[in-house]
Amino acid sequence: MSSSVYESLGSIEGISFQSEGERLLGVAYLGRGEGRKPTVILLHGLPGLEKNIDIAYALRDMGWNVLITHYRGCWGSEGRYRFTGIPTDVKNMVTYAESKHYVDKDKIFLVGHSLGAWATTIATAQDTRVKGGVAIAGGAHDESGPRRDYLDSLTRQGFLKGLTLEEALEDWAKMRMELSPQDWVDKISPRPFLLVGGEKDATVSPRRIAALFDRAKDPKNMTIVEGADHVFTDRRRELVQIVTEWLRDKA
Repeated sequence: MSSSVYESLGSIEGISFQSEGERLLGVAYLGRGEGRKPTVILLHGLPGLEKNIDIAYALRDMGWNVLITHYRGCWGSEGRYRFTGIPTDVKNMVTYAESKHYVDKDKIFLVGHSLGAWATTIATAQDTRVKGGVAIAGGAHDESGPRRDYLDSLTRQGFLKGLTLEEALEDWAKMRMELSPQDWVDKISPRPFLLVGGEKDATVSPRRIAALFDRAKDPKNMTIVEGADHVFTDRRRELVQIVTEWLRDKA
């Protein structure tokens, strides 16, 4: 592929920066053309098998930048994984984005899936530099939290570095007490917020999505996708369209 064609499609580059003294790794999908552009920080879930790269490419083709960065202790980033440390990592992601010559600092948005949707809710509420957020298949806590056997599997396989099962359970309980999305979502207003759920999501039910939506203040939107499961297995195109069309009006 010629360089001129490559440039017309946008570009991709590896990124790394510090969060609380530890190096985070990620990828930047850069929108076409010169100058500063609206930018999405795309946050993955637990442990982040689904990274929603189709959303990243769609936004890049729309002329936006997208940064996908991994929290401390996962996917090669340094440090120890902690649920309660993720909002701090996201804050540092925003600071990094602001430092880049291709980012419009007045148009930084968060889009998160599953646990990343929770992080989007909390970080958008806490950081007014973020101009809006999209929470996909998450944002609302399940009282029981992740299954013990699932967390045990993740820690044993090394997906969550520096975290034992007991530490994971303790940190999750602390997160529920101190960083409950129901206690923070109303602080996002007057910035816009979109909640997207799957009708057949067995992990985060539409009822829980609706309950969080009720706690949010305007401007807010909610979409429940018919037939969609937790990762929108056969509804990816519909999900991409919902997210990109909502963000298009915010540029």
